[in-house]
Amino acid sequence: MGATHFLVPPFSRIRPAPVFCRILSTGRNVTFGPELGVPAVSAAANRSKIRTLFFKPGVPRMGLPGIARRARLCLVSSLIAAPLGGPVAALTTGDNAAKVESFMRADSYNFVPTKSPTVWMIPFTGDHLKDIRVVVTVKDATMVVFVTVAQNQHLPVTTDFMRTLLEQNHELDRVKVGYDREGDLSVRIDGSMRVMDAAELREIVNQVRNASDEIYGIIEPSLL
Repeated sequence: MGATHFLVPPFSRIRPAPVFCRILSTGRNVTFGPELGVPAVSAAANRSKIRTLFFKPGVPRMGLPGIARRARLCLVSSLIAAPLGGPVAALTTGDNAAKVESFMRADSYNFVPTKSPTVWMIPFTGDHLKDIRVVVTVKDATMVVFVTVAQNQHLPVTTDFMRTLLEQNHELDRVKVGYDREGDLSVRIDGSMRVMDAAELREIVNQVRNASDEIYGIIEPSLL
C-alpha cells in the first residue's frame, strides 16, 4: 500500500478553518506510511501562509512588513473556510481593530504596530524559545493569533518528528500546530470578535506563547 497523507482534525473550542490542521501536507508532501497503524485521510485543504521574513536558526525573526503580509494571507484562508449563514457582524474591520488595540492596552501588552493597521506583534521571552513574537491580526469578525516556531529548513522530515508534533497537538488545548504553505512550523488560535474581550485576548495570547515555547523546547534537539 502506498504512502498516504495524514490529517488530524484540529482540537479547538472555536470552529477552525481547514487550512490549518494538525500536521498539514505542504509543498514537500509530508506523508505518513501505513507503518504508523493509523487511518489515512486525504489532506486536500487550503494552506495558510504565515512565514516570517527574517530568521536566525532556531529563533524566529519577523520583519514587520512581512508580518503584515503573511497575517493578511492567514486571515483570508480562515475567512474562506468560515461557515456561512447566521447574523452578519455589524462592526467593520476598522472597528474591530480599534477594539483589539484597546484590549491589548487593557492587558498592558507592549505591542508593536506594523505597516498594516490591523496587524500587531507582541514580543515575549520564553524559557526555550528566547525570542517569541506573537502576531495578532484581525479581519472583519475574525482574529488570528500565531507564532512561527521554526523555519522549514530546520525541520527534519521524519515520521518520528511528525508524530511528536501530532502528540503535542493532542495534548495542548485550543492551539493548532501545523506547517504553513512555506513549510514553517507555527502555532495558532483563531478567535471570533463577537465574543472577544480583554480577558479572552489575554488567554489566547498566553496559550499561543506558552505552547510555542513548550513545543520549541521539545523539538529543539531534533532541529537541523
